[in-house]
Amino acid sequence: GSSVLESVAAEIAKQNISSVNVVGHADTSGSKKYNQRLSLKRANAVRKALEARGVNANLLMVDSRGEDELMVSTADGVREPANRRVEITFSK
Repeated sequence: GSSVLESVAAEIAKQNISSVNVVGHADTSGSKKYNQRLSLKRANAVRKALEARGVNANLLMVDSRGEDELMVSTADGVREPANRRVEITFSK
């Protein structure tokens, strides 16, 4: 993940970016409430890592989806690594 964050920070520095959206996600292995908190914690960890790499904190918008937007559909209580992620998108 560190090399991805390095690439993201470098791309932000090169482009005329007006905002960076950082959205955390979780799988269904915990309760909905727990997964909402966990996905926010993930997003904030990425935000901090981008700031440490020189990204202006004013550009960063953080949100979380918990287990509501699964990449891989699973039943409740299923551990799925692909659903444990942070998505980063840019706006110009």
